[in-house]
Amino acid sequence: MTKSFNSLQLNAIELLAGGASEVEVCNQVKRSKSWLQRCKRDENFILAVEQAKARNQVVLQQALDESKKKQTQQQVAEWAERREEIRRLEWDCANKLFAKSLEILALPLEKTRYSLADAHSLADSASKLSRKAAELWDKDLNAAIALVQQYGYEIRDARDAEIPPETKNPEDNLLI
Repeated sequence: MTKSFNSLQLNAIELLAGGASEVEVCNQVKRSKSWLQRCKRDENFILAVEQAKARNQVVLQQALDESKKKQTQQQVAEWAERREEIRRLEWDCANKLFAKSLEILALPLEKTRYSLADAHSLADSASKLSRKAAELWDKDLNAAIALVQQYGYEIRDARDAEIPPETKNPEDNLLI
């Protein structure tokens, strides 16, 4: 059987469940300590305090979970901004490397301290960096190869292809 409580008792229940001392409860509800002692002897009152404590725990846990969720979302957003900034820096750096390699290739080889290998190295680094910045990684290539093979096509390295003997210039028979 559930007992009804008056507003003073309900207030006392909430205060006790919230961790208030007996003195604080008596001061808040403007009742004597003996009144509170009588209330505490009632099993229904004690049960109501325990239920209120349990509700408070649930509410507290939900607030804590929400706080953690917001903090996690904020951290995710911060890291997304950091990744985006790194991608922009990588992209800018790759463009500068491409520009430098083209600049080297435009110069007459006798009048520069750079070699074709330097230009190739810069262009290769720029390509790798730009692909990383654009999030075009090897897994994308592997996924594309798997998809092509799924439809029954064979993928071969053009360097391993046999060149027909009647072809005099091997570069005339490039596999694409």
